[in-house]
Amino acid sequence: MDLKNLSDKEYIEGIKLCIENAQTLFKFGNHARIEGNFGLANSLFILSCEEAIKAFSIYNAITIGDGRDISSIFRNHKYKLAILKEGYELISSETKAMDKSFKQAKKELPKAGNEEIEKRANELYKKYYNELLEKITEKEIESNREWWDKANMNKQNGFYVGFDGGKWVSPATFSEREVNVTAQKALLILGHVLRYKDINEGVNEK
Repeated sequence: MDLKNLSDKEYIEGIKLCIENAQTLFKFGNHARIEGNFGLANSLFILSCEEAIKAFSIYNAITIGDGRDISSIFRNHKYKLAILKEGYELISSETKAMDKSFKQAKKELPKAGNEEIEKRANELYKKYYNELLEKITEKEIESNREWWDKANMNKQNGFYVGFDGGKWVSPATFSEREVNVTAQKALLILGHVLRYKDINEGVNEK
């Protein structure tokens, strides 16, 4: 697999397919959570994160335009989880800053059109983003990294019965609290990459 020489049109098709599959995995993860199948739900939410981060990586490859080969993102679970491990706090801060900036812009300009609101939101965004980054503690960053380090093992444990550390483990051992934390992470990442669905505007075939 070599994704280095694709056209922008082909990259964008890949982004959309990754997002669609991430949405599907999240949808059925949520169904499993509602049914009380927390192990299965947890695994599907983690898979949704992995599919969403593919869209994130392709999007960055297009915007940076450095000709990088992102093929490994489609072959290696550890590679995807490493990006999530190191980038989750940035994605989280970016998403929250964007939401906050739009809410503030709408509050300031209640009668304005979408274009004016978007312009004001873009002005506010950098300020909110930097504020959020400054509030992240080293303890939070380390806790997040530890969570993603365990994500692949938790994904497997959500599908299969196994014997580990002198005891049986199975999908039935997952708690509702655990799956809710995973769902929150998946929803945030999915919400972030959904913005890439319409990036084909103004992009020409190479």
